[in-house]
Amino acid sequence: KRITFNSGLQKIEWDAFWNCSSLAELFIPASVTEIARDAFNSCSGIERIVVEDGNEVFYSRNNCLIYDENKLLLLACNDSVIPDDGSVQIIYEHAFSNCKKIESIVVPETVEILDVGAFFGCESLKEVSIGVSVKEIRSFAFGYCASLQVLKYNGSEENFGKITLQANWNAYAPEFLVTCA
Repeated sequence: KRITFNSGLQKIEWDAFWNCSSLAELFIPASVTEIARDAFNSCSGIERIVVEDGNEVFYSRNNCLIYDENKLLLLACNDSVIPDDGSVQIIYEHAFSNCKKIESIVVPETVEILDVGAFFGCESLKEVSIGVSVKEIRSFAFGYCASLQVLKYNGSEENFGKITLQANWNAYAPEFLVTCA
């Protein structure tokens, strides 16, 4: 299914499409200026994210929905690639939540925070590579990532030790290897 919002829509409410697994395409018009937290949480079927040209708040790149001013990656899907051009500093709450087909992901050097549940329930995720710019990994960021085997950190073991790891950042994930450069 494809959702195309009417031109003139300004806000998409909290949990508006929560767990809407049949949603495959998302088109955000230029008029949208606010997307509430978790508006698309657990929409595991999304394959395409498009923001209409002229939107002054949000844009899409590499199949990611990005809030420009705060450099937040708000929503991603199974084939999303996190931009490495500095446009993303935070992978927001539940951005990749329940993307069940992702097997590996590269978190570029520009990202500083992996927010609550950022990759929650990515059950096929086996390998994650994170840059030295990551300063904080919040609760359940990798929660329920049942296949996770390796977290590759591009910095030293000493620097990895300086990352703030909130309680339960890897809850209900199997024991996995953390490697440092």
